[in-house]
Amino acid sequence: MFTKSEKEEEFHHQFIEVVQRDYQGDSTYSLLKGLDYLLQKDVRMQLNQIQTPCLLIHGRDDQICLPESSSFIAERIGGKVQLCILEKAGHIPFFTKPQQCTQLIEKFLEKELIYD
Repeated sequence: MFTKSEKEEEFHHQFIEVVQRDYQGDSTYSLLKGLDYLLQKDVRMQLNQIQTPCLLIHGRDDQICLPESSSFIAERIGGKVQLCILEKAGHIPFFTKPQQCTQLIEKFLEKELIYD
Protein backbone atom coordinates (compact mmCIF):
# COMPACT_ATOMS: atom_id res chain seq x y z
CA MET A 1 0.00 0.00 0.00
CA PHE A 2 2.94 2.32 0.58
CA THR A 3 5.63 3.63 -1.73
CA LYS A 4 9.28 3.39 -0.83
CA SER A 5 9.36 7.07 0.20
CA GLU A 6 6.16 6.64 2.26
CA LYS A 7 7.80 3.71 4.08
CA GLU A 8 10.89 5.83 4.70
CA GLU A 9 8.58 8.39 6.32
CA GLU A 10 7.20 5.61 8.57
CA PHE A 11 3.62 5.83 7.25
CA HIS A 12 3.26 2.05 7.34
CA HIS A 13 3.96 2.07 11.09
CA GLN A 14 1.53 4.94 11.65
CA PHE A 15 -1.13 3.07 9.68
CA ILE A 16 -0.68 -0.09 11.76
CA GLU A 17 -1.03 1.97 14.95
CA VAL A 18 -4.26 3.55 13.71
CA VAL A 19 -5.69 0.21 12.62
CA GLN A 20 -4.80 -1.49 15.90
CA ARG A 21 -6.28 1.40 17.89
CA ASP A 22 -9.44 2.01 15.85
CA TYR A 23 -10.20 -1.33 14.16
CA GLN A 24 -13.77 -2.35 14.89
CA GLY A 25 -13.22 -6.08 14.64
CA ASP A 26 -14.87 -7.15 11.40
CA SER A 27 -14.59 -10.89 11.03
CA THR A 28 -12.21 -12.35 8.47
CA TYR A 29 -15.24 -13.92 6.81
CA SER A 30 -16.91 -10.51 6.45
CA LEU A 31 -13.77 -8.98 4.95
CA LEU A 32 -13.37 -11.89 2.50
CA LYS A 33 -17.02 -11.58 1.44
CA GLY A 34 -16.45 -7.88 0.72
CA LEU A 35 -13.38 -8.63 -1.39
CA ASP A 36 -15.24 -11.42 -3.18
CA TYR A 37 -18.04 -8.98 -4.01
CA LEU A 38 -15.53 -6.55 -5.50
CA LEU A 39 -14.08 -9.33 -7.66
CA GLN A 40 -17.49 -10.40 -8.98
CA LYS A 41 -19.34 -7.10 -9.43
CA ASP A 42 -18.53 -5.24 -12.63
CA VAL A 43 -20.22 -1.87 -13.11
CA ARG A 44 -17.84 -0.40 -15.67
CA MET A 45 -20.54 -0.25 -18.32
CA GLN A 46 -22.71 1.89 -16.03
CA LEU A 47 -20.15 4.63 -15.37
CA ASN A 48 -21.76 6.84 -18.00
CA GLN A 49 -24.90 6.98 -15.81
CA ILE A 50 -23.06 8.92 -13.11
CA GLN A 51 -24.10 12.54 -13.49
CA THR A 52 -22.92 13.86 -10.11
CA PRO A 53 -19.66 15.83 -10.25
CA CYS A 54 -16.82 13.55 -9.16
CA LEU A 55 -13.33 14.09 -7.83
CA LEU A 56 -10.98 11.15 -8.24
CA ILE A 57 -7.75 11.23 -6.21
CA HIS A 58 -5.20 8.55 -6.99
CA GLY A 59 -1.60 7.86 -6.02
CA ARG A 60 0.79 7.71 -8.98
CA ASP A 61 2.66 4.78 -7.39
CA ASP A 62 -0.40 2.79 -6.26
CA GLN A 63 0.45 -0.88 -6.85
CA ILE A 64 -2.93 -2.22 -5.71
CA CYS A 65 -5.18 -0.18 -8.03
CA LEU A 66 -3.12 1.27 -10.83
CA PRO A 67 -3.67 4.94 -11.76
CA GLU A 68 -4.95 3.78 -15.13
CA SER A 69 -8.05 2.49 -13.34
CA SER A 70 -8.99 6.03 -12.29
CA SER A 71 -8.19 7.29 -15.78
CA PHE A 72 -10.55 4.64 -17.15
CA ILE A 73 -13.29 5.78 -14.77
CA ALA A 74 -12.72 9.47 -15.52
CA GLU A 75 -13.00 8.88 -19.27
CA ARG A 76 -16.33 7.10 -18.90
CA ILE A 77 -18.21 9.05 -16.23
CA GLY A 78 -21.25 10.74 -17.70
CA GLY A 79 -20.96 14.00 -15.75
CA LYS A 80 -18.21 16.37 -14.68
CA VAL A 81 -15.10 14.66 -13.39
CA GLN A 82 -11.75 15.86 -12.12
CA LEU A 83 -8.88 13.39 -11.87
CA CYS A 84 -5.92 14.22 -9.63
CA ILE A 85 -2.89 11.92 -9.69
CA LEU A 86 -0.67 12.58 -6.68
CA GLU A 87 3.05 12.10 -7.22
CA LYS A 88 4.99 9.92 -4.78
CA ALA A 89 1.77 8.53 -3.32
CA GLY A 90 0.64 4.92 -3.00
CA HIS A 91 -2.73 3.30 -2.34
CA ILE A 92 -3.97 5.55 0.46
CA PRO A 93 -3.02 9.14 -0.37
CA PHE A 94 -5.66 10.47 2.04
CA PHE A 95 -3.50 8.95 4.80
CA THR A 96 -0.03 9.81 3.51
CA LYS A 97 -0.88 13.19 1.97
CA PRO A 98 -3.88 14.41 4.01
CA GLN A 99 -3.24 18.12 3.54
CA GLN A 100 -2.94 17.82 -0.23
CA CYS A 101 -6.10 15.68 -0.41
CA THR A 102 -8.01 18.11 1.82
CA GLN A 103 -6.98 21.05 -0.37
CA LEU A 104 -8.09 19.20 -3.50
CA ILE A 105 -11.45 18.32 -1.95
CA GLU A 106 -12.06 21.84 -0.66
CA LYS A 107 -11.15 23.40 -4.02
CA PHE A 108 -13.38 20.92 -5.84
CA LEU A 109 -16.32 21.60 -3.53
CA GLU A 110 -15.89 25.36 -3.74
CA LYS A 111 -15.87 25.17 -7.53
CA GLU A 112 -18.93 22.93 -7.62
CA LEU A 113 -20.88 25.06 -5.15
CA ILE A 114 -20.10 28.27 -7.02
CA TYR A 115 -21.07 26.93 -10.45
CA ASP A 116 -23.93 24.68 -9.45
